[in-house]
Parts: sequence; C-alpha cells; structure tokens
Amino acid sequence: MPKMRQEFAPLLTNAIRDGFPFGGFRRIIAVSGKGGVGKTNVVINLAFAFARLHKNVFVLDGDLGLPNIHTLLGLASKYTFSHFIKEQEIPWKFKIEGPTGITILPGLSGNLEFINLGDREKLTLIEKMELITKPTDIILMDTEPGLSSNSLSFNMMASDSIIIITPEPTSIINANALIKQLSSKNKKKKFAILVNFVQNEQEAIEIYKKFAKIIDRTLGHISSLDFLGFVPFDDKLREAVKKQRAVLDMCPHGSSSRSFMAVAKSILEKIARWGEDADYPFLCRPNLEGYPAALNKTDDENHEFNLENYSTEVDHGDKCYVPAGKKPCPSHS
Repeated sequence: MPKMRQEFAPLLTNAIRDGFPFGGFRRIIAVSGKGGVGKTNVVINLAFAFARLHKNVFVLDGDLGLPNIHTLLGLASKYTFSHFIKEQEIPWKFKIEGPTGITILPGLSGNLEFINLGDREKLTLIEKMELITKPTDIILMDTEPGLSSNSLSFNMMASDSIIIITPEPTSIINANALIKQLSSKNKKKKFAILVNFVQNEQEAIEIYKKFAKIIDRTLGHISSLDFLGFVPFDDKLREAVKKQRAVLDMCPHGSSSRSFMAVAKSILEKIARWGEDADYPFLCRPNLEGYPAALNKTDDENHEFNLENYSTEVDHGDKCYVPAGKKPCPSHS
C-alpha cells in the first residue's frame, strides 16, 4: 500500500465510520441508480421542493465525469470541482448560487482526473464541505451511475441513500447490485426506494414490491428498505429539461411537481418525528406479508433475476422488520 494511502485511509475510515461525516442536524442524502433513471432531475426538483419548504439546500454534483446539475438549470461557473479540491483559498467562491437560494457545487465535465477520488481527495472534500455547509439543512448528492468508486463513497458519506428504480428490469438489477455492494462491503443497511417513470401510484407500488422481494430473497439482512414515493410520466418535466428549468419552478402544480413535493414532505416529517437517534432507520420499511424476511441469505453472483417470478398480490403495510437486538422505530414500538 502506498505511503499516502497508509496515512489517509484510517483517517477516512474514521471520518465516514457512521455515515455522518458532517456535524449538526443536517441530512446528507445521496441519490443513486442506473444511468438514465432520472437521478439528476430528482435531485434538482427535490432541492426546489426542500427550498419551498423553507430549508437551506446544498447540492453536490457527484457525477464528476459528466456533471449535469448546473447545465439543467442553465447555470455557468468559471470554477469546478477541481478548483474546490485543489485550491487553498477559502472554498466559498467555488459554489454557485442557484434559483430559490439553492447552493450548488458543480462537477468537472469531460475530465477524468477525479473519476476515482483518492483518500486524500475524499478527506479534503469532507473537510471543505463541513466548512461551507454550516448553514445548510439538507445536502443532496447526485452520484455517478452504477457501482463506481465515487458513487459508493458518496453513499457512505451520506446519512441517507435514495435508490431510484424504474419499470425497466435493468434498473432493478443495477439497484440490487448497488444495495448489495453498500450493505455487504460497506455495512450500510438503510435505503429508500423512489420509483420513476411510471403511470400512477399503483404501478409504482407493484414495481417496488417486486424489488423488495428480490432484496429479501438475496439480501434479507437489510434492516430498512422503504417505498419513498414515485414520480409519474409528465410532459411538463420533459419540457422543463429543454428549457433548463426545474419542473417545480416552471409548473409547480403539475403531476410530477406534486410528487416531488410529497416526497420532500415525507422525508422532513420522518426526520422531525424520529430525530437524530442513529438506532432508528431514516425511513420505515413496509411489512410486505406473504413472504419471509430472508435474514441470512446471500446473493449468488451469477443469478439472473426474472421479475415475472415474483407476485405482487400482497398488502402494502407500514410495519418494520426489526433485526434481533435492535430497537423498533418510534412509530412501531
């Protein structure tokens, strides 16, 4: 192991040991999933939703190779993520002030320099983010697609992870692989699922239930897997992208805008109700009766999932699975 890695790796491990590298009550939410599932739009519109709910929001564009946050909002900056990490100046100058008071740290387009952040860069990021996000209530991280090193690192830095899935089987398989990696190797146990590109809530819940069954079959040791909500197909959303605006800004009463507001409110309600007790999951896993929680099963590396094998004819409850030795969340104790 190179000397630098020997020096910084233990510090980094300590910094993100509990997934809460930044002090205070701030929630650090990583949004992840397969490429093409709409992560960036979700991050942008959740940021707008939190801002409308009177929260100070900071957005980190964690797709360091192909960042899109500032582009989708029609913003430009002479500074990039590279300046933020490398320069010794006070880092406030490197952020962008976006609409409705949202603060954005842009990525680094077309440059592979930080395609895999090293331990030193990760520590620098944590230290500088700690400094410039002190007045922040919510930090949103738009991660790279799939299982990149940076995506895994940002999820471990986050207090909460939102995984986006769609009706496409490839997004289901990718999300399963991401959760497997984070839970088995990085010991992260709490995930929220947001279903995108669906017609209505019923379709979203059916997709979620299929996915939850896959997770229970292969990774039953997950302690919290929640149906966070859904975002429907919406022509206004496509129009907003073309106009480089958030759909919540352009059409606040549209179907997708209402969904984004509902998701943001749900997150804030759960945070307020459960507080900061780390023993309580960020989101509560529905009890999908009709199949057992496979608490000790592991995945077969070569297994291919066939979604048609999983029935969705189960009731949608609101109970939690509670692993042995753990406390139930307050709403189910």
